[in-house]
Amino acid sequence: MPFLKKYRTLSWRLVRAYYEPLLNYDIYAHLFDFTRPVLIIHGEADRVVPISYSRRAARYYAQATLRPIPGAGHGFYGRNEQVAIQLMLAFLSQSQSNF
Repeated sequence: MPFLKKYRTLSWRLVRAYYEPLLNYDIYAHLFDFTRPVLIIHGEADRVVPISYSRRAARYYAQATLRPIPGAGHGFYGRNEQVAIQLMLAFLSQSQSNF
């Protein structure tokens, strides 16, 4: 199975080449540059990405609106999906009237 070993080595090198530069990338340093309205929807029960990340991002954007969904996890399903859709539609409707 030399092919599999070579494939695993190659794929690991590709993943590493892509992700390693991101380890030291400070996204917050660039959020000030974006001045258009931003909607951030985050599940309050998200165990993958803490809501503190979205709260921090909302402080950095010039025009951010943070809409947490109580009880929602990382992905929005069922009722939480409908809540997220309604939040997006309301945001887009409001943003469209501001252009």
